[in-house]
Amino acid sequence: IQEARLEALDARTKNTVHKLRLEHLNNQTKAVEDIQAARLEALDARTKAVDNIQEARLDALDARTKSVVR
Repeated sequence: IQEARLEALDARTKNTVHKLRLEHLNNQTKAVEDIQAARLEALDARTKAVDNIQEARLDALDARTKSVVR
């Protein structure tokens, strides 16, 4: 009887440890996904800023060109 109880306890312990490992791995995966999403958002914001700067420079160049032509 004791051996059967020990085997049952061992099985439950292994199952609990396995569940905890999976939960930890899942949390790590979510953290990595959050970091990647934040990096992509920052990169997107920088890209938009560069686009806006380039557009402003082109507008200024176009305005200068038009004033020279006139």
